[in-house]
Amino acid sequence: MSGPKSRKTGTTLADVARAAGVSKMTASRVLRDVDGFSSTTRDKVLSAVDRLGYVPDRIAAAFGTVGASTLVGVCVPRLTSDMFGSVLDSIDRTLSRFGHQTMIGAHENATDMEEAWLRTILSWRPAGVILSARTHSSTAIELLKSHAVPVVEIWNLNTSPLDISVGFNHFDCGHEMGRFVVSRGRKRIAYVGAEAGSASTAAIRLEGFEQALDSAGIKLATREILTDRPGFYAGYYGTET
Repeated sequence: MSGPKSRKTGTTLADVARAAGVSKMTASRVLRDVDGFSSTTRDKVLSAVDRLGYVPDRIAAAFGTVGASTLVGVCVPRLTSDMFGSVLDSIDRTLSRFGHQTMIGAHENATDMEEAWLRTILSWRPAGVILSARTHSSTAIELLKSHAVPVVEIWNLNTSPLDISVGFNHFDCGHEMGRFVVSRGRKRIAYVGAEAGSASTAAIRLEGFEQALDSAGIKLATREILTDRPGFYAGYYGTET
């Protein structure tokens, strides 16, 4: 047997071993992270994996064949988020009606964490993946393209999606908030928000909010941006200060 293959590229474990100049058994040991190889050998094998775009097919390895997958990967910023909890519940219930199961992960708004999650989920050859990140690393995009897996990007409406985009425009949401406050006759307006030190849609909403105020000739009186995860506590604490 030539070993598990990537559906798109046809790259096998034997190809990786040949490129690294080692035996297939050694390459397998490196990928399984067991003893019996040097750090130099490990680096050679992992370099070949990255260069060839090889992802182990765990289903094929376990059952000797690649069948129709019923797994769908879903990656959101945080599993503890009240907002994403409802989204995950709806996705899981809907997919289950069609005989699919979800494999859920979190990326904390970090592209490298999303990339690592994708490498893991793609090794199971999912039927599709659902992503909520605003941006993706170039490596993550190439991984998705090379494995030809259906991709749905949610939460932030993307006019140039990888495949399909389902969501809403956060700038417009912020702008509508600003217009509403202005329509109520408010002149001295403050803003409380939270960002966990990484790219998020909160900054886009604030930009839209401020533009709506500017259009009405109103400047934001003050702002309180907490370095914290968005949630009810952050809002409560922000208004207290």
